[in-house]
Amino acid sequence: MINLLVALMAEARPLIHHFHLSGLPSIAGFRCYGNESITLLVTGSGVVSMASGVTALGLMGKTLAADTGRGVVRGSDFSSGSHTWINPGIAGHRSLPVGTLVLASKVTDQASDRSWYPPQIVEISMLQPAVRRLEMETVPTAVETYPRQAVVEMEASGFYPTACRFGSGEQIHLLKVISDNREQPASRLNEADVAQLMATLLSPLEQLMAESERLPVAANQFAPVTQQLTAAAEQFTGRWRFTVSQRRRLQQLLDDGLRLTGELLQPAGFAELRSTKALLAALEDEVDQARLAYRC
Repeated sequence: MINLLVALMAEARPLIHHFHLSGLPSIAGFRCYGNESITLLVTGSGVVSMASGVTALGLMGKTLAADTGRGVVRGSDFSSGSHTWINPGIAGHRSLPVGTLVLASKVTDQASDRSWYPPQIVEISMLQPAVRRLEMETVPTAVETYPRQAVVEMEASGFYPTACRFGSGEQIHLLKVISDNREQPASRLNEADVAQLMATLLSPLEQLMAESERLPVAANQFAPVTQQLTAAAEQFTGRWRFTVSQRRRLQQLLDDGLRLTGELLQPAGFAELRSTKALLAALEDEVDQARLAYRC
C-alpha cells in the first residue's frame, strides 16, 4: 500500500488525475482520495498539519475502509512495515533551477535544529528524469531569502519522524520539485504553475513507489536487528567521540549497511582514522559502494 501526503490541493490534483484516485471519506477532517493501492491525504501547510495528517492515517491501521465505486479499499496493518510513505510536493532553493527534482538525504527542522537521516537504499540513478539527493530544511513560514544551500519547504520535519512511527525508514521518502529560487520567488506561483511542476515528478514518483514496494523483502531478511545495531554502535562510540547528531548518523549508516549487505560494519576496518568526521565519511563511502552493488 502506498500512502501519499501533500500539503496543498494544488499539489494533489495532478496526482489524483494521474493515478485515477476517487474521493474517499475524510480522515480526521483531512481530504482523502484513493484506489486499490494508493491513499492520498491533503494535510494543509506546515509541520503540525503534516504530522497530524500522518498520525491520522497511520492510526487507521487495519480499519481503513472506503467505498471507491469499484469496491472497498482496506488498509493493512501499518505496523507490519508493508506501507510506503511518500511526501511529494514543491520546494524552494537558493540556486537550483525551477523544475529540478530532489530526494531528501537529510531533514532538518529550522525551529528546533533537529535532524533526521532517511535511509538511502534507493539508487537515484534509476529514477528518470534525473533526481538529486540533497538536504531539506523545514521552515515555519514561507521564505524568499534562501540562506543556505538546502532545499527549503514547510512539512518535511513533520512528515518524516511521524511516518517512522508507522513504517520502516527504507519506505519513507520525500520527493520534491523545485518551484522557486532567488530569481523566481514563490510569490509568483499560481495553481497552474504548481500543477505543471507536479507533473514533472510523476514518473520518478512511480519508479520510487515500485522500488519501495520491492524493499520489504530485502529489509525483513535482517529483522529484528535492533540489538545487533546497538552493540555495533557501542563499539564505535567506545573509540571515537560523537555528538548527538553524529551518533544518529552513525546508527543510520550501520543500519543501511546491514540491510544492504547482511553484515555489520566493524570499527577495526577504520582504526587508522582519528576524527569522527573522517570516520563518518569513510562509513558513507562503504555504504555507497554497498548501495551500488545492491542495485546490480
